[in-house]
Amino acid sequence: MTETLIPENKITTGGFTIPDPPHDADLLRCVHCGLCLNHCPTYRLTSLETESPRGRIFLIKELAEGKQIVNAPFEQHIGLCLNCRNCETVCPSGVRYSVLLEAARGEIVKQGKISRKEKFIRWAVFKQLFPHPARLNFVAGMTGLYQRTAQPLVRASGILKLFGKLGEMEGMLPARKLRQYKLPKPKPIVGEVEGAYRSASSSVVRRPSSVTRGRVALFTGCLMRAGFANIHEATVRVLEKNHYEVIVPEGQICCAALHVHAGERDIAREMAKHNIDLFMQEQWDAIVINAAGCGAQLKEYAEIFRDDPEYFIKAEEFAKRVKDVSELLAPTLAPNASLQNKTRVTYQDACHLAHAQKIRLQPRQIIKQIGNVELVEMRASDRCCGSAGIYNVVHPEMSDQLIDEKMINTRDTRAEIVVTGNIGCLLQLEYGARRAGWNGRVMHLVELLDEAYRVQ
Repeated sequence: MTETLIPENKITTGGFTIPDPPHDADLLRCVHCGLCLNHCPTYRLTSLETESPRGRIFLIKELAEGKQIVNAPFEQHIGLCLNCRNCETVCPSGVRYSVLLEAARGEIVKQGKISRKEKFIRWAVFKQLFPHPARLNFVAGMTGLYQRTAQPLVRASGILKLFGKLGEMEGMLPARKLRQYKLPKPKPIVGEVEGAYRSASSSVVRRPSSVTRGRVALFTGCLMRAGFANIHEATVRVLEKNHYEVIVPEGQICCAALHVHAGERDIAREMAKHNIDLFMQEQWDAIVINAAGCGAQLKEYAEIFRDDPEYFIKAEEFAKRVKDVSELLAPTLAPNASLQNKTRVTYQDACHLAHAQKIRLQPRQIIKQIGNVELVEMRASDRCCGSAGIYNVVHPEMSDQLIDEKMINTRDTRAEIVVTGNIGCLLQLEYGARRAGWNGRVMHLVELLDEAYRVQ
């Protein structure tokens, strides 16, 4: 959680030029005990101190004090981190590592210490694509069309080997075909004249046929909305089964998690303001999210507004309403969820659910309440799978080692289904399953629960 609005620094932060540099409470908290080392993916793979949380914090502190400059080695060490935040979970001093890392990445972007090629890619992806739903929908739609038509032939031909990194990226496309989530048609309101509908500002209302537990807004995000309609549709069905009135506000955009993680703080602030203003127009019992990375970012919006008192307060109020779907459902899950046959299921903790939001128990509680399901714990289930936003695209060599390790642990459970709570993890697990030749199913938690309800 954000600790303060505009801190007073005692450390000279001459190395930082961003308007909200890290402050004493974060820079001085690390005691260099090293307990984070064996939990850090990049340290475990490289055994280099500079690729550990402790080593990176030292570099960031040196930058703050003017003893380190932003150069190629600094960018490399900061850029290789997955920002999985496992180190935060095991840190006895409560170091907010992600705050320091994201500030350092913001400084790299601010100082312009990136190549022209990378500047162009960042401009295209972070400014021209993700903030614009229609453009992202088009790209996802074309990708879905390719999957349904040319992909089998292209893959069988072996031509992808000629396209280098682009061919490797194609191999990461999910087995499930991308399909855009479209706002559902409004339903008649119970107790009113048939054919009458209600809209809340620019929202579409869906109401279950019985007394509601609350009125919730579904945050649809960017990639989830553009390509994974089945997960949003399952989420709505599950929420309605649990007697929630589900509203899908129109006009919402990407949560800006990718932007914050990549150091694109200025555009991230503008995107965050848009979402905050949109959702705060109405009172919700909860703003429901089904993607762990998005949920963590929504809950931590205030962190990028420490130099903006007005939006800092708005972001704090906004964050109080954000709930992961498992967080909302676990305490009072509707009964009668059961699979048709006895099934072994294992659970992969999404990093930004377990480490960022501290949500571990709730998904497991839900799985255990599903009939005919045996939950088998995976070894090191909270270790990063290597997805980490776009990390698997930027650093495939490191990412592949992590997903290969994850699939060994998955196979050892002898589970038929592996469940997770984040789209990035889900896609990475599907990719890993193909690499490992594992024939089990990869499912989002709400997909499993939706299937269990629909069996009845």
